[in-house]
Amino acid sequence: MKNLFIEQPNDDIIIELEHLYSIDNGIINIGIEDCQSIISGAKNVIILKGKGTGSNRVSNALEDAVLHSCKTAAEYDLFSADKVIIKLLYPKENQLMLKEASGILDFADMFTSKPTFIWGISEMVNMQDDVIAFIVASNLAKK
Repeated sequence: MKNLFIEQPNDDIIIELEHLYSIDNGIINIGIEDCQSIISGAKNVIILKGKGTGSNRVSNALEDAVLHSCKTAAEYDLFSADKVIIKLLYPKENQLMLKEASGILDFADMFTSKPTFIWGISEMVNMQDDVIAFIVASNLAKK
């Protein structure tokens, strides 16, 4: 799925997201109910994907996704969202370490609002050493 910004999202996007998030080998799963809770009744939704490498691959993946928000929804402030899903994918051969996951907390602290966060992680087979971060956020305010 490419990076998207959708005003007045409908149920089709919920189903599309559920397919994206229903990945085998989920350690902490995100289901259709989670997607519905973020998107139902939202004024707008942004969907972002980032890739991170190196010793800070979680932080790098989240930062890469945030940089895409500048192009995808330039007039909106990602950090004003009131609901956020974060999904991390990592290679089974290179496990996600607890200290790497602290990047999620740093990311959460950047929000000016105190949004509801839902997060999940999945390990993937035949994946490089990268971490992939998917971010879905709703009700972004204009800058």
